[in-house]
Amino acid sequence: MNTELAQILGDILSVDRPLDGSESLSILGLDSLSVIRLVVKIEEDLHIRFPEEALQASTFLTVDSLSAVVSDLVKD
Repeated sequence: MNTELAQILGDILSVDRPLDGSESLSILGLDSLSVIRLVVKIEEDLHIRFPEEALQASTFLTVDSLSAVVSDLVKD
């Protein structure tokens, strides 16, 4: 996971420790409102746009699942 994404996740979820890739984002406190805040913050900070097909529950299951999607978007 890139450091910018780790910082964004920490800020949105109010987590001040290193995140493990397999951690469930919902257990860390991600809910529907924080998903919106997270997507907006990622788009603004990383200068990417989430395509509609990436806005699925599976994207936001774990730290790794989100990181994989963001990494693919950053490459494009």
